Amino acid sequence: MSAVPGFDRVRAVVEQGLGKGASLRKQVRAGSALLDTVRRDPRIVRELIAGMTGHGGPAEPQAAPEHTLPAGLDDYARTAHAHCDLDTGAAATLAYLAQLQRLPEWVTFHAGWRGEAPGSAAVGVEYTQVAKFMGIPADVEWMVTEVSDGGLGLRGHGPQGLGLGLWITVTPNGSGSRVYIDAGLSGQPIDGPLGGTVARALGDALTDSLAGLPAAMGAPGPAAAPGRAERKAVRHRASGTVLAPTTPVLVGVGQIVQRTPDLAYGDPSQLAVRALRAAAEDTGAGPELLARADAVFSVAPTSWQYRDLGALVAAAVGAGAADTVQSSPFGGDGGQLVLNEAAAAIAAGDYDLVLVTGAEAGATAAAAQRAGVEVGWPVQDASVAPTRTVGIDKAANNAAESAAGLQAPINM
Repeated sequence: MSAVPGFDRVRAVVEQGLGKGASLRKQVRAGSALLDTVRRDPRIVRELIAGMTGHGGPAEPQAAPEHTLPAGLDDYARTAHAHCDLDTGAAATLAYLAQLQRLPEWVTFHAGWRGEAPGSAAVGVEYTQVAKFMGIPADVEWMVTEVSDGGLGLRGHGPQGLGLGLWITVTPNGSGSRVYIDAGLSGQPIDGPLGGTVARALGDALTDSLAGLPAAMGAPGPAAAPGRAERKAVRHRASGTVLAPTTPVLVGVGQIVQRTPDLAYGDPSQLAVRALRAAAEDTGAGPELLARADAVFSVAPTSWQYRDLGALVAAAVGAGAADTVQSSPFGGDGGQLVLNEAAAAIAAGDYDLVLVTGAEAGATAAAAQRAGVEVGWPVQDASVAPTRTVGIDKAANNAAESAAGLQAPINM
């Protein structure tokens, strides 16, 4: 009988309480201990039934015998496993699997994202996935806990105290590779009577997912912008927080205040360029950083109206191919508007580096007028226009204001 699974654990409990000539009290205690053991781990009964009759009900998915299970799997009450062989090499396979944003291409139980999709796997990266098991969608909050040359690991939390662990291991297999997925489940939903069923369903879903992996890897991935490096999460040194690669970050600030009129009668675009160069120095990277800008966001000046201030600025700093975004001519909220728009564009993944600028040269324009000097400030061709305009582009005054003599706010 010792060869029957589960028998050794039952015998150990009984022998502990029963010896030769055991009293009735000891027998009762032994029986009580046995019941407690079975309550804590109902699998004992299933193992006994399976071992003696061969009909113990559905067993949990077993890992491949040659595979070493992750140490963290011991933290979970139930496990699920799957593996497959691929023709692609181990390095290329792992590089694909580490692109978490591509999970929908091969994971069959993926039903969507809550918030932003993750980028490449890095320790500390967090994201929320809508996972669908047994026809029921649930939000799972994942964190990447391990990344190595051989695979990656994640820990997650779901509804009702559900705990999950997921490990993906990739090993060379001849000229190809072998992928193992080991999953752990624990918590109230797993401790209940459906725990085994859930584990089995997860194992089947992992197997089905791996079956579709070769086709997914053979399909073209999302095209990266020309010359743009892969975005990776960054750990903020001061707080330890891992920032998503599309997190907007203000890296440098520059300001030019010219309280006396410029005798050279420089135009606002020149002031904007000087302020941006000061901002580049503030970053520690230097002025060459400006040439790498993907876009220039600018506030439309009043002291001299340009068709596209950003185009002049981009040309001056060596970023001539950058997109340009300009606020509408009137409104008073241009500065905040372009800052918001720039941050939103980075968060959306449209740009990696943008310049936000604006300048006025009203005192210089007034001084030139008093001196009878006709300023030679840039006049752009009628065909020039920003990539897009933000804000409401309409007249500064409505008919009622004009009829009442209400014109410039400074006079009112």
